[in-house]
Amino acid sequence: LDSIMKQIITKYNVFILIFILSIILYYMLYLDKYPQENENNERDEDKQDEYQKFKIFRDVKDFFVGQELVPEDAFVRSKQRLFKNIDKLVDKELRLIMQSDLEQMEKVDGFSKWRIQESTELSGQIQSALNRLQNPKDCKSAKKLVCHMTFSGCGFGCHLTHTTYCLNAALATRRVLIIPDEPWYYTNHSVINFLSPLSSSCLEFEGPAISSNQVSPDDNATVVAYIPDFEQMMANNNSYSPPALPGALAKRISKITGDPDAWWVGQMLAYLMRPNAKQQKRLDDAKKRINFSLPVVGIHIRRGDKVVAGSDVMAYELGEYMEQVELWFKKFEMKNPQTKRRIYLATDDPQVLAEVHEKYPQYEVFDNPGITDTVAKGRLEDTDESFEGLIQDVHMLSLTDYVVCTYSSNVCCLVYEMMLFRIGDAGGKIHSLDIQWWFLDRFSMLFEPIVEDLSMNLKYGDELVVDTRFLEAVIKPSYSFNQTSVETQNIRTQEIHVIPLYKLRRIHKLFNFTIFDDIFP
Repeated sequence: LDSIMKQIITKYNVFILIFILSIILYYMLYLDKYPQENENNERDEDKQDEYQKFKIFRDVKDFFVGQELVPEDAFVRSKQRLFKNIDKLVDKELRLIMQSDLEQMEKVDGFSKWRIQESTELSGQIQSALNRLQNPKDCKSAKKLVCHMTFSGCGFGCHLTHTTYCLNAALATRRVLIIPDEPWYYTNHSVINFLSPLSSSCLEFEGPAISSNQVSPDDNATVVAYIPDFEQMMANNNSYSPPALPGALAKRISKITGDPDAWWVGQMLAYLMRPNAKQQKRLDDAKKRINFSLPVVGIHIRRGDKVVAGSDVMAYELGEYMEQVELWFKKFEMKNPQTKRRIYLATDDPQVLAEVHEKYPQYEVFDNPGITDTVAKGRLEDTDESFEGLIQDVHMLSLTDYVVCTYSSNVCCLVYEMMLFRIGDAGGKIHSLDIQWWFLDRFSMLFEPIVEDLSMNLKYGDELVVDTRFLEAVIKPSYSFNQTSVETQNIRTQEIHVIPLYKLRRIHKLFNFTIFDDIFP
């Protein structure tokens, strides 16, 4: 046993040594090329170092917090247990210091301000394009896309996700998006009524709609209506369907964030999530309760009808969330003065509220029992108060310094997308206890290998498809689409293999959103 432990420690230290040398090399090369931050520095179209920085961050995160694949035999289970216990052999403070140094490097690498400014500029241009799209000079003659948001089995987060898909389709086909004022299948309410109108001048359509589950940019029909069936909508896999990025913007987006797909979806969501006057006042009042100039960590714990008997979604204990919260505060205090522990807690389980106050009295907790009580009954019992509470929680969580949640909940995904819209790159500001960020209507992702592996007949130039539909992305996350590995199908060989993400590079799907031609010729 001693021999085995020594081998493990040796292997672990090799990883650490490689990691430290990578950081030192990156730091030397980067600062040699860009010695100091220049606020007047013009955008350099050849900042390829940004991709490498994001890859380092992802690889280190996978190394520290990634999940093992589901074991298939006793040998694998034994090896898994050994590596799970490695934290007892190596001081956790070492991991925190290394992660803290990574984040500090990001602040001093010479382009932190540029990334924020670039993201803000891009967001402004995209939001302006959406506003022009939704407010045509002549509403009567403008082509329109009608989306009926009445999907059965869908809750708040699910419906908003489908709506972002519809807005993306409208932008791609240059049609005004119309959302009929009709109740969702399980309630007399429509969340659209709690947000700002999609348009100030074009909210209705005349004449019969052509029923279809897809629409082409070349379709000359005046009005097109989607069949209200998200399974068919998702199966279309149109050329503009997420994760398609605008060809004119893809390079710029990839330089400001390590998650371009989520950043782009966040642009659609931010337009939809603009609060109306009533909701804005509610948000302003909620913000007054919290001093956001001091550190605060957000927690979203989804239970209720998401985690029930027979469900494939796993419930995590409060302690597992709080462990990540405490780790973040410890890391923060390595570079900053000691601070009071403050959390914003959003949950649909009243028992969680009682538990956090009982077990963590040293924490200042910002919660809202009223919101929890209204959403605790589940989606079939939604009311005005529950919709307003969910909208508030998404906005407030996106304002915190760090969020701990589960991406298997659509609300967690919405929070991340709003954070990306607000600050550009938010990959290091959120931690999911289960799966990666995913998009309900994303059909697949495409990768290419950065190393060859003859044991898998994997060669440079191969294109690897990852199925990211609901079954593969959420129901079977521990095997096919977890935090560190993906199940891929090689287009050349048709072989299926599970490959670590650090061995792969994304190939982004591009589409010509012609609405940007005038802005980015």
